[in-house]
Amino acid sequence: MSEATKQEELLDIYESPGVYSTTTTEVNITGSWRFLRPILENNTAPCSAQCPCNINMAEYMRYLGEGDIRTAAAILREENPMPAITGRICPAFCHSECNRGSFDEHIAIRQIERTLGDYWLDHPDSAPEIRENEKVAVVGAGPAGLSCAYFLAKFGYDVTIYEKNEKIGGVLTYGIPSYRLQADIRDRELKLITRGISVKTGMSIGEKELYDIADRYDAVFFAPGLWKDRVALEGKCVYAGGEILKDIAEGRGVPDGKKAIVVGAGNVAMDTARSLQRLGKDVLIVCAETSEQMPAFDEEIEQALEEGIKIRHKELPVKLVYEDELGNKLSKIKMNRAHIEEGRVIVENISSGSINANLLIYAIGQEAIFKAQKKPNLFFGGDYVSGPSSATAAVASGKVTGFIIREYLKKGRNIQVEPDSFRIGKKSGDVIIGFDKMNSFYFQKQKRVAWPVLPVGKRAGNFEEIIGSYSIEEAIEEAKRCFHCGSCDFCQACWFFCPDVAIKTTSGEISIDLDYCKGCGICSTECPRGVITMKEEL
Repeated sequence: MSEATKQEELLDIYESPGVYSTTTTEVNITGSWRFLRPILENNTAPCSAQCPCNINMAEYMRYLGEGDIRTAAAILREENPMPAITGRICPAFCHSECNRGSFDEHIAIRQIERTLGDYWLDHPDSAPEIRENEKVAVVGAGPAGLSCAYFLAKFGYDVTIYEKNEKIGGVLTYGIPSYRLQADIRDRELKLITRGISVKTGMSIGEKELYDIADRYDAVFFAPGLWKDRVALEGKCVYAGGEILKDIAEGRGVPDGKKAIVVGAGNVAMDTARSLQRLGKDVLIVCAETSEQMPAFDEEIEQALEEGIKIRHKELPVKLVYEDELGNKLSKIKMNRAHIEEGRVIVENISSGSINANLLIYAIGQEAIFKAQKKPNLFFGGDYVSGPSSATAAVASGKVTGFIIREYLKKGRNIQVEPDSFRIGKKSGDVIIGFDKMNSFYFQKQKRVAWPVLPVGKRAGNFEEIIGSYSIEEAIEEAKRCFHCGSCDFCQACWFFCPDVAIKTTSGEISIDLDYCKGCGICSTECPRGVITMKEEL
């Protein structure tokens, strides 16, 4: 066939009527063309992935943004028994991972949690009822113990708490100053947590008593916290930070002496120094750590500095100097250079001079009073296991152990629980939706709602709360800024752009009709929240 003949035939083909189907798509199912399938699945927002308590923040933010305050508060407290407390003292792990922070400003998640927590104090649910036959004891009424007791009571178990102090709360009651956590808020929340739970205070539990309890109960959660303070130099006018904070909490006052040195770089050191300053002391913090190495929460350090407290790094006390021969009145403290090496404190043989001081307070860590032996029905948690951590981490420890104890009581064995399985509410998918998986075209820049802060000039001499609360209206306004990362909120962008009309929207739910979806991926590209992903057709 000649080249000219080929060209003529091709022209004839193009000039002839096109081939097309006269049937509707009800017959001509276009989904058979697909080699990629859209998967619509709610996944995990990075804020939730960062939260020790595994709270579904995207979900409660959506309800709050719509004005449904009670549902939002219920979703939050389903996973965290003390949001009014953690909403004040949590270091807000979630803020650093909030996708909105890559767009303009992160959502004020902690402030919203605090407002919802306060709302729940006035609108609580009903107390739990005993439905199971087994009895569980919890030793230690700090954040971990209270959390574990709360969830076990929620599961229907008969729970008894044993606490050595006269009040429950542990560090919440005896270690967190009221400028961070007011007593009335704390006490109201703890009262809610312990409804339906037997609480025995003033019960000092040693090793023998612990094993006796383990013999009398089907399971025991041991979370006594860390109450034995470490002190490097001993002598008159030397105290422990934990001891000072407890004395202040119980209204016993503090030792005499105008100038105080607080040794330490953690939160106890910051709280001790700031509390002493409010009581009229001239306070200096010294530590072996550099500013980058300090384990205290950034917010605590920043507030201490703005309140005028000085921090001297890379030096530690080595000798106490007293004015009198009897060693009753401290006048100076000799210092040496120090540093951190492979996680250990190294005090160098190099003097850094002396500091005039009347009080020396150590806040360099705390230890367990005793180490318990393992028994099949004895479970451990909180700072007793992890070492010093945040109250939120302790709440999470108690929560997950509560789930483990439930599995133990039901199945007779101690199993480990996967992180997402210790969520009571709606589960999330396995994928964490980072900002790169979002479609930010659908969002507008908007400033974060500001919250009240007590001016620095008004903090001296009183323990008034520094950070104030959002009103309900402000919390709703801030919740509207949430992207709801990884969570479908029925925006219907996928429906609007689908060229095959394969997206169905019925009863407020999105579904995909795979008979007609050709797998073009437009829905996935347009989805603002990373809910729709494309996977190879099998």
